[in-house]
Order: sequence, then C-alpha cells, then structure tokens
Amino acid sequence: MQIGCTKKLQEQINLNVETIEEVDDIFSWSANLVILNRRKTVVVVNDYSRYGFVLYGLKAKDFKNIENLLLQGIKRTLTGEKIKPELIEKYFEDAKKIKFTKTKSPRCVARLNKACELVGWFREELDQNEIYQSSVTKRLNKDILKHNNEHRYSYELLQESFKNLYGENIFQSECVDFVAKINLGENTVFRRIVAPLDMSFKQFHNMIQKLFNWKDYHLYDFTIIDNEDNIIERLSSNQLEDLGLEETSIDMKSKMPLRDYYKSNYKIIYTYDFGDNWEHEITIRDMKNDYNKNYPVCLMGEGTAPPEDVGGVDGFEDFLRILSNPDDEEYESTIEWGLFQGYKEFDIDSINRNLKYDFIVY
Repeated sequence: MQIGCTKKLQEQINLNVETIEEVDDIFSWSANLVILNRRKTVVVVNDYSRYGFVLYGLKAKDFKNIENLLLQGIKRTLTGEKIKPELIEKYFEDAKKIKFTKTKSPRCVARLNKACELVGWFREELDQNEIYQSSVTKRLNKDILKHNNEHRYSYELLQESFKNLYGENIFQSECVDFVAKINLGENTVFRRIVAPLDMSFKQFHNMIQKLFNWKDYHLYDFTIIDNEDNIIERLSSNQLEDLGLEETSIDMKSKMPLRDYYKSNYKIIYTYDFGDNWEHEITIRDMKNDYNKNYPVCLMGEGTAPPEDVGGVDGFEDFLRILSNPDDEEYESTIEWGLFQGYKEFDIDSINRNLKYDFIVY
C-alpha cells in the first residue's frame, strides 16, 4: 500500500520517503497535514475514488504511531461502508505493507487539496474528543467529483473499486426488521423497514423523517419501554435541555448506538413535534446478520403521513375532511397549503432513494 505524503506531512513525521512505484490507484492513498481549530489534522484520500477519512488533534506520540493510525483509519472507513470483513482483510493482503512516498501526481494533489478544503468547511463539527472523525468523514465522502468524464460520488467510486476487485456482493451487516406506526386514531399510517443495526439515534431520527415525509422542523425524543411498560431510557434532540425539560436523561450528542436497545421485548416510542405530538410506535420483527446492503430499505407501507404543523390528530382529520370534499370553500387553499408543507401520497420508490442517500451521507 502506497501512502503519498505532502511535504508538510513528511516534515512533521521526519520521513525519508521511498521511490514511487506504479501501483493500482485503488491501493494508493494521499495524505496531507493541515491545522484546523489550532489542532494538527491529517486528511487522507484514496487515489482512485477520493474516498477518505480525517484524523484530528494529533500529538507528537500519534505521529510516531502514524502508520498504525493510517491502517486503522482505512480499516475503519471500509468497515463503516459495511464492506464484508473478509474482503477488507483481502484488500490489506493485496495492498501489502505500507510504503511512504511523495505524492503520486498533480491529479492526486488536486484531489487531496479539495478534500482538505471540504474538511475545513466542517471544522465546527469536528469532535474534540476523538482522533478518527466519523461525522466529518461521512460528509467528506458525499462530495461529487469528475471521474472518467462522469460526475460521481466518492462513496460510489469506492464501492465500484471493491466490486471490480472482489465481485458484486461486497456488503454484509447485521440488520433489524421493524415496523414504525404513527398513532392517528382511525387513520392508519405505517412503514416496514429493514436497516443496518449499528445506526446511531441521529441516523434513526433522519430515517424516520424520510419514511414519513417530515421536514425536521421540530424537536423530538425516543422513549424505550420494556414488556412491562417500564421506561428504560429516554433520549432527546439536544435542544430539549435548553428548554428546561429535566426528565430527559441522555441527549442526542451521545454516541450510544441504537443496537443497545434492540430487543424483541422492547418497544421504542419516537415523538416528533411536541405541539402536534406525533407518536410513532416502533416494534421489532426480526434481526439478522447477513444483510447485503449498507443502507435502509422500506419494504412496504400504508397511508400518507400528516403534513407539518397541521394541528395534531384533530387538525389532520379536519385536513382530510376538507380534501375529501371539492365543494368545501377551503378546498383549494387547503390543497395549496398542503403542497407548501410537503404533503404527498406515500411513494415507496421516492422514500427508498432518499433513505439510501441520507443514510450513506450522514
């Protein structure tokens, strides 16, 4: 594996670089040292896909261990893509031992500089307590670049490179199959979804927003309930603490994974918008360890979710009553208002397109 280092990084690690060899770009990476928030940061990108990762707040002892940190970073970012563990091991076997060189070409330098620029835009999101930056790494890899006269996402090119090397079936992860239902009285609105098990609560929130066509305008929380209706935990959007709601025990800044609460005898209540008070009951159907995608898929659903700010269950019933009667004097204005609020019929194909992009990117 070849790591092309900029002069700044070479000087930082006191590196005597080796001769550049002709290796496949898939097994070649470029790395640069930048200063963000007055902390030393290394940005690393693959020379084929510009898929990369960020190591933040490095100290002298970390630079002495830079080879191991780079290997861990590459492994972690591939694992985050849900690439099969055996394929990751095969990749490292094929790439062979790390060899530090100068940067490979002007094209590689240009791509690396663009990646460093992107990371700089998200400097406020860098986690002060972590070296490997999961969130900013995901944002970095949603960027579009020109590749062979086409515009492609970095993560797509990474996946393409692994499929070219090792075949089509490159993903494997644990997954959960569950049903999410909004409590709407007489109206039934539900979605059945299968999704990777190791998502965060923030990703879970984003996923539900896409499933029910919400716009993420309001506060929300999750309540975990056991089979005896005891509240195990309550987690909230971090703004709730600013409103003085002391009952919330853990905010969404926590790294706690959702998998800690996925038990068949647990129920999760997701409440969105404490004015309209939309309660979503989440029930677990099954869990498996051979999911062959790295993003959620909506398998089926029924009903169209209420629009934002419609006024709760009673307001939604009035909304539907007006829409069912073209002679109602408020019919035209209600249709116009609904469109403005993003109200539209359940469309599973559109939902799945949004789910795939949202989960991979964020």
